[in-house]
Amino acid sequence: MTHFKFAGITLLVLLVAAVACSDSPSDPGPIETNEVSVQDNVFNPMTSLVAPGETVEWTWEGQNLHDVTWDTADLPDSPTQTNGTHQVTLPTEPGEYGYHCQVHGAPGQGMHGILVVE
Repeated sequence: MTHFKFAGITLLVLLVAAVACSDSPSDPGPIETNEVSVQDNVFNPMTSLVAPGETVEWTWEGQNLHDVTWDTADLPDSPTQTNGTHQVTLPTEPGEYGYHCQVHGAPGQGMHGILVVE
C-alpha cells in the first residue's frame, strides 16, 4: 500500500512541475502563420512568425469593433470594422512589427500583436 501512495505522490509532483514549466496559454510564443484572427479583444495568435515579404491576412471573427494599427511600422492600417479582412504585405527587412487595436489598447498594452519577420 505504501508503494502505491509513493507512486501517486510522485505522479502528482511530476504533473505540477510540468504545468509550472509550460508556456502561458494566452501567448504560446511565435506561431508560423500568415493568418490572424481578430476576435473580441484578442488577436489570435498574438505572435506570428512570417517570412520576409509575405502577405498577412487578418479576419474579423468577433462582434465588437476592432482595427489593426501599426505601432511604428509604415504599413497600412485597417479600418475600424466588425467583419471582413485586411491584408498587408510585410517588408523584407527582418524584425518585429508590433500592432494593436486602437479601440482596445495602446501599443504594447491591451489588444496587441507582433509579427516576427525572419
